[in-house]
Amino acid sequence: MHATSEFLPAALWSGKLFDGQWPSGASAQDVIEPATGQVLGQIAMTDPAGIAAAAATA
Repeated sequence: MHATSEFLPAALWSGKLFDGQWPSGASAQDVIEPATGQVLGQIAMTDPAGIAAAAATA
């Protein structure tokens, strides 16, 4: 029998930017598996200020 568990559920992090919390990003971009064209998930897109804020929090 094969059991799976998610470390971080996709609903929690998909399309979000981690900056100490999981706020929604300004927009999201699909991550696509090149061989199949399947959408694997989404990543957050942000501007330089959002990157700086996340880096400062880290």
